[in-house]
Amino acid sequence: MSYEPDCGITHRLRSACGHLVSIVNKFEAGDPYEQTLDQLSAVQAALREIELVVVKKELNQNLDILRTSDCDEEKRTAAERVLQLYDLKNKFSTQPKSNSYSVN
Repeated sequence: MSYEPDCGITHRLRSACGHLVSIVNKFEAGDPYEQTLDQLSAVQAALREIELVVVKKELNQNLDILRTSDCDEEKRTAAERVLQLYDLKNKFSTQPKSNSYSVN
């Protein structure tokens, strides 16, 4: 199912992309690896959050179809999608958080 572009999601994706460019620049400049790894952890966390936002948005749209549609086929498709999305949501929300790579 497709949905209207979400400015918040787009902003988050652009921010993560910009952050990755910054990490590449730091790496190429020879900055300490600890800083680069910490920044990578931050980007990974941001991307996990984006994944959850997208899954939740899609989940809500399909739940709305289940509540409002008069078409049995549309409801069946939405129900199947809800189950798939629920599995994805659980997968993303139970992934371990990245550890800090700082060296003391």
